[in-house]
Amino acid sequence: MRRPPRPLTRTVKRSKHLEPTTRVTEYVVSCLPPDHEEARNFTLYVRWRGGGLWCVSDGPYCYTRTGRRSYERGPSSRTAGWLKFYRFDLQTALELAERLAPKMRCNGFTVSDVMIADSGDGQEKTGT
Repeated sequence: MRRPPRPLTRTVKRSKHLEPTTRVTEYVVSCLPPDHEEARNFTLYVRWRGGGLWCVSDGPYCYTRTGRRSYERGPSSRTAGWLKFYRFDLQTALELAERLAPKMRCNGFTVSDVMIADSGDGQEKTGT
């Protein structure tokens, strides 16, 4: 006699003390307010990358301590040497992002250019 097939789902015992956890995985660093129309172009992200390490990113690019940026490839394409230069402890990553944020450029404009244009002292808007 053949046994009936096993069910595809399993019953999981739930703990009475099951508690959700909350963790911060990203910090946003910018000299512009979050609702500013140019904010996304002048924003850095400090993102958790696992193992206690963080990166400073502007989207697809990560930054070194010296401010050099490099495209962040997929995990299988990142070498140990690349990771050494582009991963930091949280404090170092936040300090780096705060140091680089005022120096960001987009389409030839600096954060200062955007702020001057907003104050009415500038001669043209950035229009990125």
